[in-house]
Amino acid sequence: MIILVKDVQITYGKGVSLMLVVGRKPGQYIVINEKIIIKVIKSEEGHLRLAIEAPKDISIVRGELLNQE
Repeated sequence: MIILVKDVQITYGKGVSLMLVVGRKPGQYIVINEKIIIKVIKSEEGHLRLAIEAPKDISIVRGELLNQE
């Protein structure tokens, strides 16, 4: 099921309880739980760079590294 709210897309998918899909441009950001900030730094030729600011006790790991295990 997909729910559209303005420029936000919420998807309920297989194995995922909730996925929020948000379009952002360089310089824009989203905030998760008032503690984690994900900012779009650069976007060119289909490549995207993100800056993630989070408390030290929160582990941040790239998805492809999790899949190796």
